[in-house]
Amino acid sequence: EEAYGAFYFLENLHNDVLEYLITTGVIGAISYLGIYIYIIVDFIKTIIRNKDVSPNKCYAMVGLIGYIAQSILNGPHPLLTAIYFTLLAIYRGEILNTKKQ
Repeated sequence: EEAYGAFYFLENLHNDVLEYLITTGVIGAISYLGIYIYIIVDFIKTIIRNKDVSPNKCYAMVGLIGYIAQSILNGPHPLLTAIYFTLLAIYRGEILNTKKQ
């Protein structure tokens, strides 16, 4: 907070979005934001509806939300990005398994 002042959180969030925008383009930045929003909305819906969720999906959702929070607060880290995509694959697999049943 000393280096950035009171707006450290907003500055970090802004830099995160800019990094995705520069490295992946507009479509990539929109995709990342869409993934973030989808996961958070799905998590909130699950809590509100008190649905029974498989442990794998629950752990993946909590891990992904943790990654999102860490990324917003401290900026993305390359090793955690690999973990993010692994959790995203688990999350997607659980959604596909739920739709099959």
